[in-house]
Amino acid sequence: MSSNVADVIKLAMDLREGLGVSGLLLGLSEIDLCLHCLDILANESVTISYLDNLTDFKAELERLHDPTLVTIQDSSNSIVSELSFKPGSFWLIPRTDGIANTSLRLDSQLYSFESQGSESILHEHYAAKGGRVITQFVGNWSPTEGLNITQGEMWDRRLDLMGVELTNGLLNALPYGAFEYDANGAIVGSFGPFPEALDYLAKKLNFTVALATPADGKWGSLEADGTTWNGLMGLLAEGKIDISTAGLAQTEMRMGAADFTVPLLPITTTLIAPTSKAEQTNFWVYLEIFQV
Repeated sequence: MSSNVADVIKLAMDLREGLGVSGLLLGLSEIDLCLHCLDILANESVTISYLDNLTDFKAELERLHDPTLVTIQDSSNSIVSELSFKPGSFWLIPRTDGIANTSLRLDSQLYSFESQGSESILHEHYAAKGGRVITQFVGNWSPTEGLNITQGEMWDRRLDLMGVELTNGLLNALPYGAFEYDANGAIVGSFGPFPEALDYLAKKLNFTVALATPADGKWGSLEADGTTWNGLMGLLAEGKIDISTAGLAQTEMRMGAADFTVPLLPITTTLIAPTSKAEQTNFWVYLEIFQV
């Protein structure tokens, strides 16, 4: 048991370096910690918390601030079911059936290890839009060879979203995008450069697109209460749509309620006025156009 724990600690230290995170929190059973393990941890920035008291271990998790790889040795499903794999956290746990029942996201960084002889096989686990957990091989580790990630960078590995459905919010607003209708007036699709860009991504990343439009037909502004959004922004804020390719203008207030991509189509608005007869620059020309 002790040599296995020592190997897990070495694996965790190598993975921490590979992920580029600064901290390492080890969740161990007190009986498993050996003198050899302490030798390995000498001069290392490592926090040890004992799983024998799961309440204390959870409290230690809540105190984490810097990026930290959390590693646990216990492979029981009961331990895994008690843990919350929050966004932005890094985890290394034994491979167990309980992983399939966890709540994960596309950016989750949950890694598992499984011993095969002298090696440990590494898998990563994530999910698209709260769907079933996706598990895929990423590499291996051994005491002699160290960590070997064979499947490239994380986002290069997660290019198959397994057919998950995303809902696109849209308004008829050419040239950005518009709905396609059948003979009975039912929405059957969309066209325009922005929806077509999403359709291209759907084919590349293996997801499907459903369409939705706000009942009020609005783009999105704050209601009188100052907190509730209407229109497309309301659908985004309430989670009723996943994305909008309607060409929403990026404003400071909207950026506080939704994430925007880099601008795809910069638009400049300019006031113009008749040419002034004065030889010098007229700094008040913008006011003169309002004179009666």
